[in-house]
Amino acid sequence: MVTGNNPNGVSTVIVLVCRTAISLCVLLWWNSGDVLQLGIGISALALTLLPGILIRDALLQDVAATVTALLIAAHIVFGMFGSLYETSYAYDKMMHVIGSSAIAGLLMLSVRRYCIHHSIDLPEILMGSLVVGGTLSAGALWEIFEFTIDRTGFFGAQRGLNDTMLDLIADACGGIILIVLSRTTNLLHIKNDSFFQSANNRLKILTEIEVNNE
Repeated sequence: MVTGNNPNGVSTVIVLVCRTAISLCVLLWWNSGDVLQLGIGISALALTLLPGILIRDALLQDVAATVTALLIAAHIVFGMFGSLYETSYAYDKMMHVIGSSAIAGLLMLSVRRYCIHHSIDLPEILMGSLVVGGTLSAGALWEIFEFTIDRTGFFGAQRGLNDTMLDLIADACGGIILIVLSRTTNLLHIKNDSFFQSANNRLKILTEIEVNNE
């Protein structure tokens, strides 16, 4: 349950550990002279800094920084350096599910905080549609990115149409899983999120006041 805006010390430690692990991989690639992997590692390390630069909201910044660091570390350390992308088909799909769930969570958290701040009563079905749509859009952009880098001849990220479609299905599953968890648990429920549950009650009160004034 998300209830505050103060940066989480545990989150800071997690981010630092992830950056350290990525940095070690970068150093090993540099030592081996693998320029391509070195460039990817440096770029990945830079990406872990983006949440702190682009996001102003303290809570969203904290969550985004942690999730980004964990996913990128898993991608670099286990997927690329540990060669799990080459040896484990399941790991690739698992990363798609986890990554899309993380994106869905950030989307849902952002939309809820925006709605609370601007006193917007957003129906849950519309919230779910926005989250799943945004998650699938992110997945489609990733597939386009993989298709583009494959054209350089240095990578073989895509393994055919079936692989691409299974990636997108995994992305959709990740978004749906996050929505189900959010509906059945306190996951991503922000303090003062009672706005959504009490909107109809406030409307009734306003209506009664108008009737009495008449």
